[in-house]
Amino acid sequence: MVPLICWKLLGMLPSILEHTAGIIVLVALYFWENKKEEQQITQISRNETLSRLPVRLSTNRITELVQLRDITRPVILAGSKASVTRALQRAERYRTELLKRGVLLIPVIFGASQKAQSMPRGFGSSRPAASVPSVGDDFEKRTESIAAKSRLKAEVRFKADIVSPEQWESWIRDQQESEGVTPGEDVYIILRLDGRVRRSGRGMPNWNDILQELPRLEDLLSKLER
Repeated sequence: MVPLICWKLLGMLPSILEHTAGIIVLVALYFWENKKEEQQITQISRNETLSRLPVRLSTNRITELVQLRDITRPVILAGSKASVTRALQRAERYRTELLKRGVLLIPVIFGASQKAQSMPRGFGSSRPAASVPSVGDDFEKRTESIAAKSRLKAEVRFKADIVSPEQWESWIRDQQESEGVTPGEDVYIILRLDGRVRRSGRGMPNWNDILQELPRLEDLLSKLER
C-alpha cells in the first residue's frame, strides 16, 4: 500500500513542480511589475519637480522651467566651480550654433546653496514670470498664451542662473543616485524641448558632439520633439 502511494506521488511530482514553477513565475512578475510601476511613479514625480525649479533669465525675470518648454533645450551643468566655469567658457566658442538649437545653459555649482544662505537679501531685485496660460480651445486664451510665450522667448538668452540652489542640488543628487552616479560628481543633463530629460553624462559635455546631436529649432525633428 505504501509503495503504491509513493508511486502515485512520484507520478504527480512533475505536475506539482510545474504548478509550483508557475506560481513562482507569477509572483516574480507581480513584484517586477510593482517595482516597474514604482520606478515610473518616481520618474514622473522627479520630472514634475524638475519642471518647477526656478531660474533667473538675463532680464532678471524669474521663471520655472515648465514655462520654457517649446522655447529652449536647457543644458544643466552641475559640478565644481572650476569644472562648470571651464564648460561655460568652451561653450562660448559655439554660442551661435548652440543658440540655433535652443540651448540654454544652466550652471549649478555644488555647495552654492550654503553660500547663498549666508548672503544678505535685498528687496525688489527680481520680478516673477508672467503666467503662461494653457492653450485651450478658446481663441482668446490661445492668443494670450502665444503672446506670453513670445515675450518670454524674447527674454531668453544663452545662460540662466538658478534660483533656490538647495532645491536644484537636491534634484540633481536624486537623479545621480537613480542612475548609479556618485552624488556630487560632475554631470551634465540635456533636456528636450518638451521638458523631459534627453540624456545625461558624467563630466562636462563635448560641445562638438552636442551640435551634432541636437537639431536646429526650425528642423522637423525639433518640431516632433515639442
